[in-house]
Amino acid sequence: MNHNYYIFSKRLLLRPLRMSDLEWVRQWRNQAHIRSLFQDSRPIEAHEQLLWYERYEQQPDDMMFLVTCRKDYTPLGTAAIYHVDLNVGTAELGRIQIGPADVIGQGYGTEIVQAMLSFAWNVLHLYAVELYVKNDNEQAIRTSIACRFTLINDDIVQETTKGSFLKMTMYANTFKGLP
Repeated sequence: MNHNYYIFSKRLLLRPLRMSDLEWVRQWRNQAHIRSLFQDSRPIEAHEQLLWYERYEQQPDDMMFLVTCRKDYTPLGTAAIYHVDLNVGTAELGRIQIGPADVIGQGYGTEIVQAMLSFAWNVLHLYAVELYVKNDNEQAIRTSIACRFTLINDDIVQETTKGSFLKMTMYANTFKGLP
């Protein structure tokens, strides 16, 4: 979906994903430590990334962001909110990735999730946001819990040939805002 939302946090600017960003996204997505966390964990080619983008643009309930450093606009990663249902007040958060290896472990994942949640509550006026995280993605699980997501039924809710996934949910009334 083409959108014009910009999200600001202390260190980050999340801006709409553009076609000119696709090579960044593909290179990050193809790193072994990142692609292993996706349901489809095979490397993707440039033409596949372009086909994905063309499908993405047609989705009325999907907003993808490129995450950049506010200081110098250096691309750092991606995030998305999708399956947005404004009538029910729900959406799914995902496609969060930190691309450059030298910035991993600096708290950007938590800051991205908090910024996206602030956007979900304060701009989209959602009631609940859920996410699915691969059950062996310890960093994403820690980040999700630190951001006050809770496990649904404490069990694996989706098993695929690509792995097992946990469903976590957060409700607007438990969000504490950005630090």
